[in-house]
Amino acid sequence: MARGFGEWTQEQFTVHPKRTFASVLSVASLGALAWLAIAGSSDSPPSAAVAGLVAFVGSVVQLAAAWLFAESGKPPKGVVLLAMDQLSGLRDTAISAETHAEAAFEKAPAGEVRDALGKLGVETSHIRSEVERAGRHWAVFDEYARRELEED
Repeated sequence: MARGFGEWTQEQFTVHPKRTFASVLSVASLGALAWLAIAGSSDSPPSAAVAGLVAFVGSVVQLAAAWLFAESGKPPKGVVLLAMDQLSGLRDTAISAETHAEAAFEKAPAGEVRDALGKLGVETSHIRSEVERAGRHWAVFDEYARRELEED
């Protein structure tokens, strides 16, 4: 059964370790920044070396958090390979069905059968274009998917 718009999935409520750790790192980086702001305005501010070290560590932690956030949304390579393999097989089948339907349409005499073959050709063409569109969506996430689309 197809999932419609506005429906919630379990994936949306799942705790993602990379995202959680990235959030902790972001908060730690903000904590270091807040400490520098508060300690710097106190009567005995930290030395320049300590302030520089805290700023450097805060920057590195923030970069690590950004990297983790970027990696957390990517599908695993195996999933991409499987999806692209399935889409490629579906595309090939749709192209074959479209070719057969068009050839049968050309040979069929006028009537209901010819009309049905014409509709079949149009619908298989639509299926092919939707499969290709799904492949382009995967290509947004993965370099392998982009290369697969370029080969076809």
